[in-house]
Amino acid sequence: MTTTGILLAAAGSGQRYRAAGGQGNKLAQWLDDGMTLFGQSLLNATRSGLPVQVITQPDYAFIQQICQQMKVPCEPVASQSLGETLAAGARLRDDWRGWIVLLADMPRVSPAIVGQVA
Repeated sequence: MTTTGILLAAAGSGQRYRAAGGQGNKLAQWLDDGMTLFGQSLLNATRSGLPVQVITQPDYAFIQQICQQMKVPCEPVASQSLGETLAAGARLRDDWRGWIVLLADMPRVSPAIVGQVA
């Protein structure tokens, strides 16, 4: 147990997003700056300088592909809730001293904020 890392939760079903009229996977939506919601969240997490572990659904291939391109570990977990997702991440990273939980649909959490929390 030598470090604190980021568990980036990217496994939500997007029910509220679709109920509000959204289409497709919320995390694949494009932001004004040309990044996807997930891509920007992942970029911010990696720029914090802390290790990152992504937890996503098995059928979210686009998330797994982005993680592979950015060389960030990504674990597909068929979870039904945020609690299950985070428990899976904590089990995967039980060698970490602590976990900072980031949600993949919050792309404006800056690396500086993550550093302050750490």
